[in-house]
Amino acid sequence: MSLVLSYFNLGLLGSLLPAGFDANRGVFCGGVVATSFMKTWMQMVSINILSNSRKIGDLTVARLGAGAGNSFTRGIICAGSASSFFNVIDYFTIAIDNNAIDFGDHVSTPTLLAGCSSDVRAVFAGGLIAFDQEQSRMDYVTIDTTSNTTFFGQMTEQRAGPASANSATRGFFVGGTNSALHKSMDFITIDTTGTATDFGDLSIANIELSGLNSDVRACFGGGRNIPFNDGTEVIDYITMSTLGNTIDFGDLTKERWGMATANNLTRGLWAGGEGDINGNDRFDIIDYVTINTLGNALDFGDLGLGVISRFPGVSGN
Repeated sequence: MSLVLSYFNLGLLGSLLPAGFDANRGVFCGGVVATSFMKTWMQMVSINILSNSRKIGDLTVARLGAGAGNSFTRGIICAGSASSFFNVIDYFTIAIDNNAIDFGDHVSTPTLLAGCSSDVRAVFAGGLIAFDQEQSRMDYVTIDTTSNTTFFGQMTEQRAGPASANSATRGFFVGGTNSALHKSMDFITIDTTGTATDFGDLSIANIELSGLNSDVRACFGGGRNIPFNDGTEVIDYITMSTLGNTIDFGDLTKERWGMATANNLTRGLWAGGEGDINGNDRFDIIDYVTINTLGNALDFGDLGLGVISRFPGVSGN
């Protein structure tokens, strides 16, 4: 999930921007390429240029289902799972090629969690803390200070596999499951701890959908239902400053779930994903949309390292 500037004109910021700031760089981290075959890969794209991704480094541990957050310059990858569940948190500098470094630990060991962030704080929510044991807990870190997580509050429901998005001040956790699928959407004020509040409903109940945002609008794409595990290509959107249900935006190029996302202020990307619960139909495609213009997604390029799913992304904006 990526931070957006809702109140700055980027052309006027000049020297106010931190060193190493790159608003057009997206980084996709980890994921699964085959059953029980997780990766440490970190791969980047320039969001404003149609292209394939390339490898820039590695996480400290191979994993799927991690949560993500970021400031203007630093990416945070939190928890996840492989043959076991992890509490490890990594960080890296978004604007340069580098390996991730240990940041601290999550208080529990969640996988299929979600993350949102302001420039100061990243909040990680939900996930599975054991097989078939979902949680509603939210925890946070201060992005520029290495540490373990601190308790933030509770979501309105237990959620494994929710999507997330954020404005400069609000964070959103939507969909997911606690055995039953959720249509509900929660929001928080990122820099104020407390319980999440109901925002509205998705058009369809889904797990493992993926969110991205501009400074005004958040879009949620893909996902799957249970127990049938049928994928969807639907993209819905909300206006983040208001309350309400999602509105139809368009469609992805393929029905799928478990995608990584990245965005700048105008363009959003959905990368990879899978369309078969047994892992027989993973994708290397990257779709893009112009976030503030309704329409179907278009082809952006491919993941340069091949098919992969259930992985997060961050962006330097």
